[in-house]
Amino acid sequence: MTKSEFLTEAKAMKMINDASVEDQDDFIQVDMSDTLIENIALDAPFFDFLMSKNRVFPTDSAEGAFRSVEVPAAARSQFATTEDGEDITNTSVDFDSIKYTSTVVARRIKVTDLLQSGSPDFDPMQYLREQALQDNYTAVDEGLFKVNQTNKFDGLFETSDNVTDLEGDFITLKDVQSAIQRILNHGGRPDGIIATGGAVDQLVASDDNENKKVYVNQADVILGKYSTQIMTPVGLVPLIVDPNANNRFRGDPAYKSDSVTIVDSSALEIAVQEEGISKPLGATGFADSELVGTFLRMGNLNPKKNAVIKGIGSSLDSQEIIFIVRDSVSDALLSNVEVEVTQTINSKSVVKTGLTNLKGEARIVINSQEDYSIEVTKTGYTDYDDDIDAGSSSIQEILLVKTVTP
Repeated sequence: MTKSEFLTEAKAMKMINDASVEDQDDFIQVDMSDTLIENIALDAPFFDFLMSKNRVFPTDSAEGAFRSVEVPAAARSQFATTEDGEDITNTSVDFDSIKYTSTVVARRIKVTDLLQSGSPDFDPMQYLREQALQDNYTAVDEGLFKVNQTNKFDGLFETSDNVTDLEGDFITLKDVQSAIQRILNHGGRPDGIIATGGAVDQLVASDDNENKKVYVNQADVILGKYSTQIMTPVGLVPLIVDPNANNRFRGDPAYKSDSVTIVDSSALEIAVQEEGISKPLGATGFADSELVGTFLRMGNLNPKKNAVIKGIGSSLDSQEIIFIVRDSVSDALLSNVEVEVTQTINSKSVVKTGLTNLKGEARIVINSQEDYSIEVTKTGYTDYDDDIDAGSSSIQEILLVKTVTP
């Protein structure tokens, strides 16, 4: 069996028509059992989230249009100064309707006659149809991030206006809050944050306990589905872990493939024409072969109301360095010392700073795969700088020399 694949309608029909088939049956409707629906909900978290927000609609048309939700300034509602409103010259809103045709997500399945004959009370084709349909929806979920087919499917990585590439740096809550603010500035109301597991690890680790933004173990966090929640200006928003954003069971994620996607679900819409139908391709070579397809389209109605943060360095490459600063003569621990760390990641200079506490410690998370330089400054002391190789000790002892006054 092969993985699911996004196809054009024409290519899907060609696969059907070109099959070596003497006798083709009609399309078979794949049953959606409760177990299958539950599995799809777990394996396609983003798609399931949009379903929970009523952004997935049935349709019986192979061609449709998603209405633009952006309202031109000239068409905004306004107060009239006369009772009959004659002074309002433009009270209608023009919707630029972009035509969408269905895309096809399909998977070919095949069962040998030998397997079928060995299981008289078991229908292996039906079993594989259900498995293929589940895989179709994980492909759809992956496509919500990555697949961009003109007038068919608007993957958010390519169609969102607010895209930030961290180029290998780690993500913090400040990055997420900045993206949320851009959405708010465009009239959006973010209600979902979808992230890879590595990105969520970094966000939880970056939490400031004195100004808490990430809420764990909340009663309304669904076990196995939502990871946690993040406090935003519009309230608590679920933080959903979705592996389809960077691997979909294809092995280890690539470097810099972690991502965070913030959405206003009202700006997205999916129209499903067929949940799942299977077309027999005929019995050839002592085997039954079928093509299981799902027909749908997805529109990013307002690209300004969602944001993508991508290119996040792997959390496996993060390393916390503890800088301990002392007086070079008295050996006393020094507080309020500024420690600045600089790394070059993908030709981009990344600078992070920390301030030592009463124990003389400053903790800064860096990329363990890159060399770094440090600069340490405190009033009354000579500045200290050094270059440190990647993979060095996680504890760096620094001695500051008092400034000699003439």
